[in-house]
Order: sequence, then C-alpha cells, then structure tokens
Amino acid sequence: MNHEVFISYSSKDKAVADAVCHVLEQHNMQCWIAPRDVQPGARYAAEIVNGIKNCKVMVLVYSKESNQSDHVANEVDRAFNGGKAIIPFLVDDTPMNDEFDYYLSRMHWLVAYPHYADQLEHLAHAVANVLGIEFKSLSEIGQGSHNSNNHTLHQDNPPSILQNLANNMVYVEGGSFHMGNNISRDCDAFEDEMPIHEVNTSSFYICKYEVTQDEWLFVMGNNPSLFGGSKRPVDNISWDDCQLFIKKLNELTGKQFRLPTEAEWEYAARGGKRSHGFKYAGSNRIQDVAWFEGNSDGQTHEVGSKMPNELGLYDMSGNVFEWCQDWYGNYSVEIRNNPSGPSSGDFLVNRGGSWNNLASNCRVTDRLYDTSTYHDSCSGFRLAHNK
Repeated sequence: MNHEVFISYSSKDKAVADAVCHVLEQHNMQCWIAPRDVQPGARYAAEIVNGIKNCKVMVLVYSKESNQSDHVANEVDRAFNGGKAIIPFLVDDTPMNDEFDYYLSRMHWLVAYPHYADQLEHLAHAVANVLGIEFKSLSEIGQGSHNSNNHTLHQDNPPSILQNLANNMVYVEGGSFHMGNNISRDCDAFEDEMPIHEVNTSSFYICKYEVTQDEWLFVMGNNPSLFGGSKRPVDNISWDDCQLFIKKLNELTGKQFRLPTEAEWEYAARGGKRSHGFKYAGSNRIQDVAWFEGNSDGQTHEVGSKMPNELGLYDMSGNVFEWCQDWYGNYSVEIRNNPSGPSSGDFLVNRGGSWNNLASNCRVTDRLYDTSTYHDSCSGFRLAHNK
C-alpha cells in the first residue's frame, strides 16, 4: 500500500487512532494503520517496520497508555532514527517519560485534550504542512461526513468501532405480546405497569449491547462516564445527550439509528417471539443476567459479561438503565399497534434498572422515568433502527 502517514497508537487508544485516520484520509492523505493494513499471512512486526520505513510522517497518538507501551516506543525509535517527521497528538496530560522526552522534546506537540475531536482538522492541517501539500478544509474539498464519496464512513473502509456497532444490531421479528404486569402475576409489580395490554410490534433492529465508552468517545470526542472503561457502557448520559449522539452517528454512517420505543424495548427484553416468559431479561435468576445492587460492587461492568436473553441481547437487565424514545405516560387497556407513548410530557422513559438498583427495578416490565436533562452514573442507552 502506498501511504504518506503512519499512525502509531496504543491498543487502548484505537478509537482515537481510527478517528485520526478517517480525517486524514478525508483530506486525501493516505495512511497506514494496524491492523487494517497488515496483509493477511504477513508477519506483524515486519509489516510495522515496512509501514514506518515507507511513510513520510508519523502521527503519534500520545496518552497514558502509549507512554507505557514498549511497542509504541519501538515505533517512535524507528521513525526517529529513520529521519521521519513525528507529530505527537496529545490526547491527555500525561507527562512524557524520559525515553519519549528524548525523542520528542524538540517536536511540535499538538495538544488535543480534553476534546480531541475538536483538534482533528488542526492535525490534518499540520500533517499537510509537513508533507508540503495544499490544505483545504472539508467544506472546500466536499468531503464532509454527509457527502457520498470514497471516504465516507458508511462505504469503503469504516473504522472498526463503527463497523462492529453495525454488526451488533440484532434483528427482532415483529409480533404480538402482552405488555405490562400486575400483582397477581408478580408481587413486585408497580401500579404504572398496569393494566396488561396487547401490543403489536413491527420488526426492527436493536443493538446486542448498550452503547460503550469507546463508541461514545469515537463519535463525540469525550467521555462523560464516571466509571471508566472502553468496553463498559457509557454512563452519566441524559436523554438529550442520547439525541445528540444519534444525530452525529447518523451523519457519520448515513444510517437512521434511534432509541427504541418503550414497547420495542420491553418486547426485545422479553425475548420477542422466542420469549420464555422470564422475570428478568433472559432468566428468572437475576445473578445470571444482570449487574445490580446485589452483585455489582458499586460500579458498572463490561457489556456482555453476563448471559444474554433469548434474542442474544446482553444487559437489558442491570448495568445501566436505558433511555427509550417515549414520553412517560399511563397504560390503557386497548390493543396498541407500534405505540410510541404520549405526544408530550414532563418525563422520558428509561428501562432495565442499573448496577445501583434493586432486583425489582431490573425486571423486564419495570418502568423508570426522568427529565430529558437528567444524568447520573446509572444512566446509559442502547440503539435501535427500523427494519
């Protein structure tokens, strides 16, 4: 592969590196990035060496993790001794260790924290200057994320983080179910779960996992979570925050992601047409399927680390509660077709309970609600889209 830029990064910073690669290639600068450009069957180390040898510029995603990475240090050493230009892209305020300070003390550092996404265009400009090519903004070259061309995320080479998200959407065949609960069925049922009523849902897709912190970071350029971890669900998210994320994600991908309706959420949590009628999403034993007040050790956990439900969906009980699209309102006895809640209200629905909730709040029929601006360490979300 012909390329001008080698992107060096720690594996924990892959979301940032993917964003860097995407923006540079939007500006028609060819990048080499692992593992995308490692040829099948080739020796990984040899491919890295060739990638650095044949580049003109190394962009170093510099963070606490890369500061401690021997692999990154070896890549910087090889680039330095090969006379390559190195542009450190600092995504946090970690002081450089002595080894990196030796290599980089005379380099121009591009400070990109706390919101690295705000500095990606600046980085592209800096790389263009080093390469000696004319720099044009995305609007000038017509490569904004809303346009259709070879570099848009939803066509040729989408970053793996978004590709994985798309691959994790689970098809839910439509059908009829009895939504809600009552005391005669479940002594834990609350009044707002009544009356039980028939609902017909069309087919749709819903994500296997709650939105993770690496996904949020890639799209938004920040991480508001109080419990850090790339594969943990993003937390501390309001309903309004969800809408902004979805808007940006749809611009990046050209798709129509959204929050599930409350009816879709409950139908999917119950297991859809495969439902076994469990109390929680996938089991009558909450310990099997949920991180909740009784086992969470006071924190969130990586998505998918408990058993899934009948549809292969994880964490629909516990971990973080999940915002739905609907305004909160009372149920009625009438048969409903694809209900979407009241037309307005004071509160939005969230479902599933969290790491800090009792087992009763993690049942598939339990209803929670908050204002559109409310957020805390228990609040997250899951994506859906139409068939």
